Amino acid sequence: MKKFAVFTLVMASMLMMAGFAAATDKTYTMKSDGVPIFLVKAPADWKVEVDDEYSGIKMSSKDFAVRLMIWKWKAVEGDPVAAIHDARKEFAGMLQANKPPEVGDIEIDEPAETEATEDGVAKADPAEIDVNGITFVQARAQGKLNDMAKSFRFAKPGDPSPMYIAAFSPDDKNVFIVQYWGQADKNTAPSIAMKKYTKALAAIVQSIEKP
Repeated sequence: MKKFAVFTLVMASMLMMAGFAAATDKTYTMKSDGVPIFLVKAPADWKVEVDDEYSGIKMSSKDFAVRLMIWKWKAVEGDPVAAIHDARKEFAGMLQANKPPEVGDIEIDEPAETEATEDGVAKADPAEIDVNGITFVQARAQGKLNDMAKSFRFAKPGDPSPMYIAAFSPDDKNVFIVQYWGQADKNTAPSIAMKKYTKALAAIVQSIEKP
């Protein structure tokens, strides 16, 4: 029997958790050319900026340790699922070519549904996941902080800098990118920030739905 990776299981479990919901979340309606195309929730105490020009939204935790962005990447041409896969690969390539200045080379964990290992942990995340009837094509990216981190208070050169990226199309007309990461120059090391906000970040992604 095939199993999903731990990260995907955590995200799926968030759907069943009523505790992180309504009272502490704020719902945002994202539009393209004035037409609502998807909804997304953010914790009420996070800093949120809506970017109408790119049908996008930017979020930061209240301590600015993690940041999440969603924005329109391109219009769908042809098969929507193929367009989502292409967009995810295109963005991964751009991320590697235009990495943050404090991060060294970035490796992309190309996901695929795999047989579980003997200890029951899958080798990789599945490439495709379903979020409220919307197909997401995901991947994890991993970089390491370079010598710029010498001036950081909470991180040092060589520390991991993990990121999550995915592409999705809520309307089969537009492809969106979602990315989140820990901010190395803020209040904690990137990997620690990502662990601290795992549930919150997963819940945000899992809240995306059609209007």
